[in-house]
This record gives sequence, C-alpha cells and structure tokens, in this order.
Amino acid sequence: MEKNNQHDNVVMFPKWKSSLEKQAMDAMQEKKFERALDQLEQLISYDVHTHDVMVGKLLCLMELGKQEEAEDLCKILLDRQDKHYEEYLHLYITLLFQMGHYQELIDQLDQVNIEAVGTPLKNQFNQLYEISQKLQEDRIASDGAHYIKELKKAVEQQDAKTQWVLIQRCKHVSITPTSLNYIESLLIDTSIDSVVKTGLIEWLQEQKVDKAILIQKQEQTVTVNPSELGTIVNSYKQNILDLLHHVEQENPTLFELIEQLLYRYIYVRYPFIVDQESQPEVAAALTLLGYQLLQLPLEEDWINQLPKYQVEYYIRDILECETNYLSIIED
Repeated sequence: MEKNNQHDNVVMFPKWKSSLEKQAMDAMQEKKFERALDQLEQLISYDVHTHDVMVGKLLCLMELGKQEEAEDLCKILLDRQDKHYEEYLHLYITLLFQMGHYQELIDQLDQVNIEAVGTPLKNQFNQLYEISQKLQEDRIASDGAHYIKELKKAVEQQDAKTQWVLIQRCKHVSITPTSLNYIESLLIDTSIDSVVKTGLIEWLQEQKVDKAILIQKQEQTVTVNPSELGTIVNSYKQNILDLLHHVEQENPTLFELIEQLLYRYIYVRYPFIVDQESQPEVAAALTLLGYQLLQLPLEEDWINQLPKYQVEYYIRDILECETNYLSIIED
C-alpha cells in the first residue's frame, strides 16, 4: 500500500500479530507515539492493513506533527470507499483544519453530500465549513493588503521584477475598490513596465473586473474591459500561427520556437494587437528570427514577396519585446 511489503515470504503468527497490535495501542494510550508508530509500521510491513492499524498510524502521524504524511495516508484511506469512509473523512477534515488548509477543506466538503452524513458529523462538517470559509476570506483579505503594500514599495523602488512577482501572487486575491483605483493608476503610469502592466491586466481578468479601464503602453492608449479581453489574444495568436501551418508540419522544433517568440511578443504588447493587414509581416519576422536562432538555412521564398522594411520593423519590435520579457520573467 503506502509501503512495499518487505516480508512477502514470511508469515506473521497470530499471537505475534496480536501482541504487536496490543503493544502499539498501549503505547498510544501512554502517548508514546514514536514507539507506537514503529510497531504499527512493522505490522504494515507484514501486509497488516486493518482499520485499527491504519487509523492508529494516522493518529500517530498527526500527534507527531508529520502532517504531510498524515494527509497522504488520509487520501489513501478515503480511496478505499469502505464502511469507515466517514471516519476517515472526519480525520482528514480535522487534519486540514489543523494545518490551516482552509481552501482544501472547503473543496473536499464541496465534493461530499454533507446531508447524507450522520447527524453528529454533519453538524461538525457544516460548522468547520463555515469557519473555514470565514478564515479563508480573512486570509485572502490579509494577503491582499500585504501584497498591495509590498507592490507600492516595489513601484517606489522601480523594481519591475518584484512588481511582477507580487502581481502573480495577487491573482487569487479579490480586488477591492481601493486596490482597483491603484491598479488603474499603474496602468496609465509611464514608469511601469509593459510586462508588469500585462500582469495587472491578467489580475483584472482573473477577478472578472467588468468596467472600462484605460491602459497606456509604449505611447499607445486604449480603453478596454478586462472581462472581454480573453478572446482577443487567442485569435491574434492563432491568426498568425495559421499563416505558419506549413512550418509546423515541416519543422516542429522551429515552429515551437516561433510560438514561444510570438507568445512573449503578445505578452509585452497586450492588449495592443497587430492589425490583420500586418500579420503576414509579423509571421515572416518570426520565421526569420526562428531560422537565425536555430542557425538554419532559410527556405521560405514567400517572405521575399513582403515589404522588406515592414518585416525588418517587426524583427526589431519582436527582439525588443523578447528582451523586455526576459528581463522580468524567468521562464
């Protein structure tokens, strides 16, 4: 089960098994959990996986503060789906609460029909669920206030890397009216890096912010609704990649590199998009860069049919965005 059977060819005599079980239970009663755990592990190594042995091991792990091991064992016991399921679930929920894993507790109980559980446990589960929801909300609010404070400090220090990292940590945090005002001010602040601004937009999208937001990037301004932005980046990326379908078929490695370059390019520019008429030039620029980076001989005659100055412009633009992206985000 959780351990390989070390004694496949050795029989545990009933008296020895009973004696070891009694010693383990006596040790638990005396709160000598290390000794009890060692004895229970001996039983398990002889393939003794009875309810009493497994619950005894679980309780020992919990008492000894070996919470991660206890959590793993709980999941194994729950997977049994046997007549002791509610007992295992109770122990698991208790463990999650003790560990402060409130969201995991909420998610676990969301999967359970609490109404079908026995009355004493049903009341406990409902109570723990409500308390965990409150504690999780308080934790998120506290995290949000802390991250915003740290973000303001990073902005003052013009530390774009730290700003981006903090924004990634914020994505699960609800946006308050006060923090929304601050985010909006950053999105039009010319000192804030374009990569950081994309991170802020993603945070707004995660939280489904539904209002017109003004964004300024690289001397361009646009008003967007974050809740409506998702499909723009997808179609923009896909339109360009569709022009390079032949590359995907002929050289998957080259195509993968082009896709990576395009993703970073979009990330830095987002939500500003290349107009449809210029997308062939962007595709050509990406292809040329891909060939150069892989040191391959160019075999794309179609590129010569496009305006050279436009292709060269996008090569420079893509390289600038690549440098910008990698200066802040470490893939």
